[in-house]
Amino acid sequence: MKQLIKILFILSVSFSISSGQTLQNKISSILAGAKGITKIGIRIIDPDSGKIIYEKNSREPVTPASTVKLFTTSAALLNLGKEFKFSTRLLTTDNNVGDGTIDGDLIIKGLANPFFTSAQLDSMALMLKELGINRISGNIVGDDSYFDSRYDREKWIKHERSKLALPPISSLIMNRNEITLSFIPIKNKSKRFEFSILPKSNLYQITNKAKITRRRRLPSILVYSRPGKIKISIGGYIRRRRHAYSYKAFIDNPPLFVADLLYDKLKNQGVQVAGGIKVNMYKGKTYLLDKRETTLEDVIKKTDKESDNFLAEIIFKTLGAQYSHEPGNSFYATQAVYSFLTKTGINSDNIDIVDGSGLSRANKLTALAVTQLLKFVYNDKEIFNTFYSSLSSAGEDGTLESRLAGFGLKGNFHGKTGTLNGVSAVSGYLSANSGKNVIVSILINFNRGGADYWREIQDEIIIQVAKDY
Repeated sequence: MKQLIKILFILSVSFSISSGQTLQNKISSILAGAKGITKIGIRIIDPDSGKIIYEKNSREPVTPASTVKLFTTSAALLNLGKEFKFSTRLLTTDNNVGDGTIDGDLIIKGLANPFFTSAQLDSMALMLKELGINRISGNIVGDDSYFDSRYDREKWIKHERSKLALPPISSLIMNRNEITLSFIPIKNKSKRFEFSILPKSNLYQITNKAKITRRRRLPSILVYSRPGKIKISIGGYIRRRRHAYSYKAFIDNPPLFVADLLYDKLKNQGVQVAGGIKVNMYKGKTYLLDKRETTLEDVIKKTDKESDNFLAEIIFKTLGAQYSHEPGNSFYATQAVYSFLTKTGINSDNIDIVDGSGLSRANKLTALAVTQLLKFVYNDKEIFNTFYSSLSSAGEDGTLESRLAGFGLKGNFHGKTGTLNGVSAVSGYLSANSGKNVIVSILINFNRGGADYWREIQDEIIIQVAKDY
């Protein structure tokens, strides 16, 4: 029904536009009927001929929301290459592991692998067991020195107003730096719950001070990692239900949390650890025992198609680390992106990039820069296919799954959307009905109408271009 209403809306707008008008006038007519625009930037071009099909305020700085991810992922593809490896490594200071002993420290080091899981940590611990290790003379060390320790975006973005919280942006990552806490009602005891936590560990200590309520209210769940102890504090409200239900909670100290869990797993296997649990950047010589890796290509596919903010920030800091050869941080990451713009000749006037995801309203982009970026990638055969396949496909997947399919454009527009309160954007590659290729960027800031209304305006423009160009 919702899709039908959308189709009828767009058809009604199309009917009101005279067939005798030029394409440029038709697009202007669509925009003239839209109420509530505070800022807009549009640029539509033919990347093969260089023709500007339509342009409006293309140099105007507009808050772009997730459009920023296009810059993050394309810069990463150009600077790092699609085969770049994010990894999680199990290291030791002992160059001769044998006789059942690691004579030194065991280090779990994160190199920004965002897909590392507790199941993979289990397999690392099992590998040590299969090697016959029963004693570690040193410490269990969590090393996330590949990034800085400013885990929260609010700590690196001045006056940040975004209300969308993200898990800690660290280089040692497990289960997206989240735990899952399940509330399990105890039968016949309406005010009591049991709790289950994933990933599993014997180190959890739960303190529950939450109030029981029948209303739709949320608990406050805080995680405090300590060497050999993980405290879970529950406050706020627990809604009374008949069945079990779960919430996600962010861990506070990723390297310590992962080191804690590794220690606990080894202890359960009967491995004696003579030292303690530490967080440290290990500067001495180390030797690889095991690793888990994923490629930039795999990370980018999920980042752009699903508009995954956490992954975008991981790529962003990785850009900073590789650019500077120092712990990755927002300053180096921003410099890496601006260097990418300079290298590719993209106009950076009126542009501000402060994060990798586009969550911050301090980000500013122009439609000119976005179309120049998309054209550069279009002409770069080394990265185009990977970049193009990472974008959402109209009517098929990602954030464009429910858009444009009813107008013969299913699979014929690949792009990136952007949405915040008062922000709606879409940019990407269009295959027009004529067979010509088109690059589109529509950036809108508004104070009236909802996101669906502005998506319909954008879709009507794209449909008009597909029909008439």
